[in-house]
Amino acid sequence: MKAVILAGGKSERMRPIQEKPLIKICGKEIIVHQIELIAAAGISEFVIIGSENNIERLKEATSKTDLNIKIDYRIQTIQEGSAGAMKAAEDLIRESSVLFVGATDIIDTSAYLEILNQAESFDCVTLAKKVGHYYPGGYLQFDQDGILKKIIEKPGAGNEPSMLMNVFLHFHRDGNKLMDEIYAVEEVEIDLYFTALHKMIEDGLIVKTVEYDKRLQPIKYPWHLFDEALVLFEKEANKKANLIKKNFSKNSEIIGNVILEDNVLIEDNTKIIGPSYIGKGTVIKSGCVIEESFIGDNCTIDNKTEIKNSFLDDNVEVKSKVVNSILMKNSRVEENVEIMMENNDCANIEVWIRDQKIDSGLKKMGVICGENVILEKEVKSCPGVKIFPNKQVVAKSLVNQDLI
Repeated sequence: MKAVILAGGKSERMRPIQEKPLIKICGKEIIVHQIELIAAAGISEFVIIGSENNIERLKEATSKTDLNIKIDYRIQTIQEGSAGAMKAAEDLIRESSVLFVGATDIIDTSAYLEILNQAESFDCVTLAKKVGHYYPGGYLQFDQDGILKKIIEKPGAGNEPSMLMNVFLHFHRDGNKLMDEIYAVEEVEIDLYFTALHKMIEDGLIVKTVEYDKRLQPIKYPWHLFDEALVLFEKEANKKANLIKKNFSKNSEIIGNVILEDNVLIEDNTKIIGPSYIGKGTVIKSGCVIEESFIGDNCTIDNKTEIKNSFLDDNVEVKSKVVNSILMKNSRVEENVEIMMENNDCANIEVWIRDQKIDSGLKKMGVICGENVILEKEVKSCPGVKIFPNKQVVAKSLVNQDLI
């Protein structure tokens, strides 16, 4: 069996953050975490399908793993959703049974094990998650006998055929037959792969659905990084000691579950509250408070600075309070920057995504900065604004809309 990981999407809804599979969380790219979770179920053959823009970086990231696995790579050139990715790896899919996986939907190894268990009896097995409220995704429709009939994509709140939402973890015993069905499709419903799957079901394919009962947070929008980081923190915390006591001041305090990587420097009178992750070579100067945050490698947090509920990528420098915010690689926040988090009317924060305002469902959200962003002294930012890569916001500016 081959695990086929689809990693060629454009990540447009994540902007100004780029290339979801390559975001580093707890010291590893998301796609590396994904491979580790799958490999723990006993799968050793992988196919990673990327784009022309990210394939070399995917190779670089995944080559660092010390797992005893084989990885083949393909480039998706046909924009036909998941089916386009499958066509890119057609030669490898046709020769094997396959397990299709999204690159950034982090799923516990127990789900892979159960899929493999059910694969002994069924030609097709899919994963589903019961949701308590509407979330834009595909929902499972069953017939009167409880057999999967169809996956209805984004039916709208109140129109769900069930509250089981499709998770893109699909096993197919016969990769050759699947590819034949994809090429045989004459009229696409919404998605080419699902059209082919529906035709196979009409022709008698019995699909076994496994219900996933653990935490699941697909990364569709930037603020989903926080929840994904928490899931991956739990994965890493199970493997590492809670505290690596190197260069840690006796006058500072650790509360809760915290991972400190090698060569972290914690100066006097600093408090770190978990769950928190501090990456390699990061310096946290005296009097700081770090609470429920994820800080990458080689960052610098200046004296008496508070970082709370935030995600900082590698090489970020912070000299002002940062709360409920995302700062990607090589960004800098200078002195006396004010990051506002709440609307005056306490309404949910709305964020512009592809020319549409999206309700984040959050009452608090700071700033979302892409790579190489600089916020100069005394900048003030409104809740939920996005600043795209390589922008320098001049001192004393008010950022009240996205800077693209």
